[in-house]
Amino acid sequence: MSSESNTIAFKKEISLAIRQNMDAQRAAIAQLVARHFPSETIGPGQKSFILLQKILDAKLISRQQTWELQALGVIFGDALINFIDGLAWWEVTDQYGTDAVLRYRETTVQLSAVTMISKRIEDGEEVDILHIANWLKNFIEAKKDEYQ
Repeated sequence: MSSESNTIAFKKEISLAIRQNMDAQRAAIAQLVARHFPSETIGPGQKSFILLQKILDAKLISRQQTWELQALGVIFGDALINFIDGLAWWEVTDQYGTDAVLRYRETTVQLSAVTMISKRIEDGEEVDILHIANWLKNFIEAKKDEYQ
């Protein structure tokens, strides 16, 4: 394998196609919330964490619905941006393809929020949204000076 195939490239501007998909995913989750939790709306930070947990606990999305599970990851990522100072959506291209990730400042720390929930659900794991969010916040706080 050449070293070129292991190159990771970050772009602050996410491509139109990825942005449109993420917006469609946000809209799908907003519709799901409106249908099943009509008195609630998706909001910043911990409010979204609690709502995401309600969606998971109610098993409104099956483990076969990857796109919808990844939509939860987009909402999770949006909430993490408000919860952890220094995170932002970036586009990353590596040997696996091009995706949106959360990047901590302009360091090498990247979080695949889009798939963070879906992979766990598809593997049959229980997901504790607030636990994951707090773990990520503590990890970044403890390790932030170790990454460039």
